[in-house]
Amino acid sequence: MSLSNLRSPSAAPRHIVVANPHHLGDALMMFPLAGALRRRWPQAAISFAGLPYVEPLVRACEFFDDFIDSRDIVADPSLLKRRQVDVFLNPFPDDELAYAAWAAGTPVRIGNLLRRSARYCNRFVAYNSTLKGHVLDFYGRHLRPLGIDGVDTRAEPRELHGLTRVQRLGPRWAPLLGPDRINLIVHPKTGGQAREWPLASWLSLVRALADHGTFRLFVTGTAAERELVHAECPDLLSGRHVHDMMGRLELDEFLALVNAADGLLGCSTGPLHIAAALDRHALGIYPAGRGIDPVCWAPVGRRVHILRADGNCHPGRGACPRAKGPPCSCTSALTPDRVLWELVVPALCAQPRAVFRRHLGDEPAPLAPALARS
Repeated sequence: MSLSNLRSPSAAPRHIVVANPHHLGDALMMFPLAGALRRRWPQAAISFAGLPYVEPLVRACEFFDDFIDSRDIVADPSLLKRRQVDVFLNPFPDDELAYAAWAAGTPVRIGNLLRRSARYCNRFVAYNSTLKGHVLDFYGRHLRPLGIDGVDTRAEPRELHGLTRVQRLGPRWAPLLGPDRINLIVHPKTGGQAREWPLASWLSLVRALADHGTFRLFVTGTAAERELVHAECPDLLSGRHVHDMMGRLELDEFLALVNAADGLLGCSTGPLHIAAALDRHALGIYPAGRGIDPVCWAPVGRRVHILRADGNCHPGRGACPRAKGPPCSCTSALTPDRVLWELVVPALCAQPRAVFRRHLGDEPAPLAPALARS
């Protein structure tokens, strides 16, 4: 299939594969590309190639027809030929998948000319760094060789990400939520994929929110993350109006919980992006520093609220470890007081009914009078 044919409205690929064998947030960044492809070629089959644990997320997206385990492609590149794949997109470049598409003889293989995987591609985009803009804008460039002008991030979140197939929350969990309170998911860990906020700070914030009487809190995460939280800060998993959901939800159940809740508070991690994609309030606690800050990795949606640490994080220097997971001096400097009054209250409590009964000390002067009058 020639590039000129793909640019013609009368010609359409039979089967397009969008690949990203990484984490939830990385996978979700591919969904707007699939939406643009679906609008251009409604009859084409579009599959997502990734790791098995993201499959429920892919199945919830209306843009995809099928899911393919990316490890199966690497093990047997001829799988692409048997499935009649004629366009392969690999925006977050994976060398093994790029080689597999080349080995299978996939007619159109799009990649970044300035990455090592470009040797296996035959259609190109070119950018050296994604540090000066949002990753979705850079990934959207991979559509240009197909005659598609990128992704419109101003679209309504469900139209942009296509998460219209999320199941309803089941009878086991649905009774925990209700319209009498703000149902807020608290997601304290990141699976080691981003800078985290100290668990002691999470505990102070959760206690303040629980004592306010307006919030119902759901602490979420994986079973492995629950072990870490239980060992370091077990009190975070209990308390009045606090529900310990860590390690108790499959991914499809987690999607249903986010869809039923009012919002999610977390660090720069996949669940935060999912909340934004489902048009829920996404409250993000972000570090400072190029490549890890909201300039690159902010959730995309109309209910996104970000609190960014001051300064500029320099991993590997001083109190900022190279590892992504542990809190560093930058995120630790964000006090629970700041997160409460600069992030949570403005996003979710436009007209609070009472002043918070605080574990955090006195509220900042600019906000205190307004809250006292409400």
